[in-house]
Amino acid sequence: MVEGIYHGKTRLIEPLGMIYGEKIYLVAREKAKGDGIYNYLLHKFEGLKLTDKIFDKSDFSLQEYTNLSFGVYHGEILDVELLFSQELAPEASQFNFHPTQRGKYNEDGSYTVTFRASGSLEIIWHVFKWGSGCKIIAPKLLKDEYKKYLEDNLKNYL
Repeated sequence: MVEGIYHGKTRLIEPLGMIYGEKIYLVAREKAKGDGIYNYLLHKFEGLKLTDKIFDKSDFSLQEYTNLSFGVYHGEILDVELLFSQELAPEASQFNFHPTQRGKYNEDGSYTVTFRASGSLEIIWHVFKWGSGCKIIAPKLLKDEYKKYLEDNLKNYL
């Protein structure tokens, strides 16, 4: 186990793996919080050190854990369908969105991608990067969250 200060609190955690992306996340259990698995920003730890306490990670698989999310955020698992314009279709067809993705060209030359993942906020950020040539088709919940995200951000420019 490792111990360190995170957000001003000393924590004893069971490290299960690391996720490298725009930031580095330590995936771990914190027994004081129960059996849940949490993602900690590695750079926010102070004084992180190895202890002599051991733990059993049982059947935890970092690959399976990351396959459930889009990015590092976890939440409700969504069946996502994105539609890309004819102009973006060639690029989208070559893009690796998620391990569960499936894609197909439509009769009009647009491209549809489907995948199953959690992490709606990161999905929203990703859709935003593609601009107006990417549209959320499903689920409605994600579409509604995206509209709210756009409305909230637009308020900064009115």
